[in-house]
Amino acid sequence: MKRTVALCLLLALCAFTLWGCGQEAEVDGERVLNYCLDGDINSADPNFRTLTAEHNLYRQIYEPLYFVNHDTGEMEPRLAENYTISEDGLVYTFEIKEGVKFHDGTEVKAEDVAFTVEQAAASTYIGTTVANFESATATGDYTVEIKLTAPYASFLENVVQLYILPKAYYESVGSEGFAEKPIGCGAYKMVDRVVGSSITLEAFEDYYRGVAPIKQVVMRIFSDSTASAVALETGEVDIMDISTANYEKFSQMDSVTIYQSESPHITCVHMNSEVYPFDNPLVRQAVNYCVDRTFMVEVALDGLGTETSNIVSSMMFGYDPNAKTYDYDLEQAKALIAEAGIQTPIDIGKIGATAFGEKIAPILQENLAAIGLNAEIEVTDSFIDDACKGNYTIGIMGLVVYNGVAWDMDAYSILFDSDAIDAFNLPRINNPRIDELFELGRSATNEEDRLAYYQELNRLVQEDSGWVMLYNSLTNIGCSNDLNMTLYSPNVIYFYDCSWK
Repeated sequence: MKRTVALCLLLALCAFTLWGCGQEAEVDGERVLNYCLDGDINSADPNFRTLTAEHNLYRQIYEPLYFVNHDTGEMEPRLAENYTISEDGLVYTFEIKEGVKFHDGTEVKAEDVAFTVEQAAASTYIGTTVANFESATATGDYTVEIKLTAPYASFLENVVQLYILPKAYYESVGSEGFAEKPIGCGAYKMVDRVVGSSITLEAFEDYYRGVAPIKQVVMRIFSDSTASAVALETGEVDIMDISTANYEKFSQMDSVTIYQSESPHITCVHMNSEVYPFDNPLVRQAVNYCVDRTFMVEVALDGLGTETSNIVSSMMFGYDPNAKTYDYDLEQAKALIAEAGIQTPIDIGKIGATAFGEKIAPILQENLAAIGLNAEIEVTDSFIDDACKGNYTIGIMGLVVYNGVAWDMDAYSILFDSDAIDAFNLPRINNPRIDELFELGRSATNEEDRLAYYQELNRLVQEDSGWVMLYNSLTNIGCSNDLNMTLYSPNVIYFYDCSWK
């Protein structure tokens, strides 16, 4: 017992020395970068990713074959030197850089890449990133061949999500052992983790692109937004997401710089197209016209958001600038209700939402009442599950239609394809042409053809109006003024790019 108490006191003193009094922490005379995570990770194995916090960690300690520049959308080589695609679009051959090392000093080889692809394809979490997968084979020390069962045009965009794993080490420790003590070949290696408290990273001296300027990073875990805000204010953390409620306060502080980027998160309304009166597309379009997006942004985001009525982001491959959009127009909404033959006022049941939609549900209720559609509000934790099963009429939710690396229209199949009914196709859209366009887009090898298919998709789903887009939130990152940092859109930070002024 005495030994346990002594150990606890020692840990407490260490924590006070490192974090207490708002002082800048140093290790071996060099300042530590403290980064705020709003929650802990479930696993350090990138094939089991489920949380934003995990993406924030993985991009620091692992490396992909290719990197997508988040600002330009262009693919840039990382572990791969180049690639070729067979004429039938079924075989991708990658040449791997020589001399790249994992954190344990072993060299990255083609067999590690083949192993990684196989592990990803078998994962229930990210298996779709290598859709149509057949096999991955190392045909030499630095050459790997990946075969597909059918052409998949967005395969390369998905491959950039695959973080290369060390086959020998992974097999020696097993999946659970690897999740606890991961090894990658990225700019930082994970040297310590205190569950629920912190993750410590150390710059990898043999990183193939050169050692990172900042030698140690501590990803501190805060479950309380008030505590994390205080930590930024006192200098105990150097980088953190800033809530809209705290934006004005930090924007006036000389010690903090706020960076903004467009977020992939969209708040939306969805209607069950199998239920009256939303089985009529004119009624669904009327709802698109009657929602007061401006007021919703003010209430939910303190004005720090971007109104949108197109479900497809302008950053997405497949966005059509000519697709139908909807401005606030109450008279047009009423005219569409009349054209649909709806006798108003009518009771449409309940507006469903989780706590996420609590702020804007009363606004939606008022907007609907203005065109004669009366509804009550029901906020429950189980709403999304019920909506997936079709047990709802109209509801509110948030969407992130973005795979964490690339923007491609194929990601929208989970929202529109008929195969996703009883899943995230919450409006229960069942349009054979939409299904066909997804298949055509996946298999097309010509980029112009793919764009044409996906832009037609964009136009169709906007006309269908089962989804009512409301607004994108903006990402606001607070950063210590004495830190050089680059914020890539959307909300992506690489510690390798950071340095002290």
